[in-house]
Amino acid sequence: MNSKQNNDIETKHHFPLFLALALTMGVFAAGSEELVISPLLPDLAKAFNSDVSVLALSISIYGVMIFIGAPLLVPLGDKYSRELSLLAGLMIFIIGTVICALAQNIFFFFLGRALSGLAAGAFVPTAYAVVGDRVPYTYRGKVMGLIVSSWSLALIFGVPLGSFIGGVLHWRWTFWIFALMGILVVLLILLEMRRHAEHKNNGKEEKEEPAGTFRDALKVPRVPVYITITFCNMIGFYGMYSFLGSYLQGVFTGGNTAAGLFIMIYGIGFSMSVITGKVADRIGKMRSLLIALGVISVL
Repeated sequence: MNSKQNNDIETKHHFPLFLALALTMGVFAAGSEELVISPLLPDLAKAFNSDVSVLALSISIYGVMIFIGAPLLVPLGDKYSRELSLLAGLMIFIIGTVICALAQNIFFFFLGRALSGLAAGAFVPTAYAVVGDRVPYTYRGKVMGLIVSSWSLALIFGVPLGSFIGGVLHWRWTFWIFALMGILVVLLILLEMRRHAEHKNNGKEEKEEPAGTFRDALKVPRVPVYITITFCNMIGFYGMYSFLGSYLQGVFTGGNTAAGLFIMIYGIGFSMSVITGKVADRIGKMRSLLIALGVISVL
């Protein structure tokens, strides 16, 4: 094998550092902003002279806009480029987060939350698709695991940090921090676009396969059942989690800090998916799913 072939293989299997950092930080920022609302609800209700139950609608608005943003903006990646879809999501995320930070009434705060949810619906699914398209098979599992772990990191670090900042400084600073994080992710995506363009010009980029449609996915056996299970599971999660921060602030002294710490404990449990995943491989995935849903129902 000559030196040119060696260089091609080395480039082809080079670990995509900028891409992995960008996707991980992007999912971390989206997850943290989505989940940090719970411990901030009492402060938000006081700031806007409203009730906690009304401000909790901002969580529902965020989720509805994710549902809208995914089919609306993710196809941009299929038609043009994945980076375009990622950048579109990030720019909307930054704008929505800044609106939340500057909001002087509940209407503009809800508007900012809606834009942030729209952005998450565009960024997160595209991030998963980019891993399949751009990350070499050698590192694909590692990068995907890193990105998925961002959700547990959001609970372990993002939510407690945002809650702490909101308690010590002001809840607006929480959103400013997430906006700055979004800007940093934009810079990393631009660096990745430059690297991708150089590889494409050198003829070193792998050929991409056409993406399937949502209708094609529904034809896969059991996929509709899994979607229904996930939907019901998420209703249960957010129905409880939305008011968890307010409840903890009412029970324990320490305000936002105490609520954030208890949510961090939940995040640590969530991070145990690395271990439970191995258990699922050993005893069977369907059996593990039934056991997990049964335990969740009892709890």
